[in-house]
Amino acid sequence: MTKVPAAWILVLTVALSLPAGAAEKPAASSVARMSGTITAWDGAAKTVTVKNAAGKQTSFSWNEKTKVSGIAKLGERVTVSYEKDKDGKAWATLIRVDEAPESTKPPAP
Repeated sequence: MTKVPAAWILVLTVALSLPAGAAEKPAASSVARMSGTITAWDGAAKTVTVKNAAGKQTSFSWNEKTKVSGIAKLGERVTVSYEKDKDGKAWATLIRVDEAPESTKPPAP
């Protein structure tokens, strides 16, 4: 019977326990962001339209996986993180209502 050195057994055990493709780089994230003002909000259709500083309007859809931070209202500033599907439809992954700067907040009563 041939003796296998303990070091080789350890190396093989570690190598076999690694998941396939563990050495590969993860795929680059395809998440993009857009900031602007809410110009349309349709809760039933689950869509929001945002107009950026350059005047470009973009519509986003959302689903149960989308995280919403804050209370979205027409005219509010938001930042939308989104991904486009294979058909080019923009799906929001995060809708964050931006806090108004302290100088524009009404004084507390």
